[in-house]
Amino acid sequence: RCSRDWSSDVCSSDLELMVAISPPRMAAHPPPTDRDEGSLAVLAAAVDRIASGFPSEAVDALQALCARHPDWAVARAYYGAALLGAAQVVEARDELEAAVALAPDSFICHLRYGDFLARTGFYDQAAHQLAVALHLTAPGPEARDAATKLRAFCLQKARGMFYRETPDMRSRLQPLWSRVRARLRSAATTER
Repeated sequence: RCSRDWSSDVCSSDLELMVAISPPRMAAHPPPTDRDEGSLAVLAAAVDRIASGFPSEAVDALQALCARHPDWAVARAYYGAALLGAAQVVEARDELEAAVALAPDSFICHLRYGDFLARTGFYDQAAHQLAVALHLTAPGPEARDAATKLRAFCLQKARGMFYRETPDMRSRLQPLWSRVRARLRSAATTER
């Protein structure tokens, strides 16, 4: 098991820079051919709310959209982004991981997941997701440029990062159990 060294947490100046180079508004590129116009409009409106800085306003619409189309990876990726903006980090990660699993060849899914990882301070993992995205077809030059800049930022922040080994519960309790057993043996020999 590993735990992060939280001394490298995201600071406000990092967030300001990340917002400045965040991916631009990207609705469903490319739009799935089996989606109705209403679903595409819902996704476009939700993406606009996220990009405008009001992600929590997009959560309900994206949740309903993903319930109707659970295999629509791009919708799930934006649902993850909205959840992160609404401070539902665990749920956001679950949605983004599901999106990447559903569409491993999706630039948007990897970009959104990389953005999530960067915003939560996992810069090395973010850089990896963004590298994967950059090997895929981007919806446009702005999106590719945003991914390139965000990856450079993450690589710079990941320098000097480390993960510290933490003992599992058994190894933590081992000294305690040894002392208890020694006391029990000592008490048993004293009673004889």
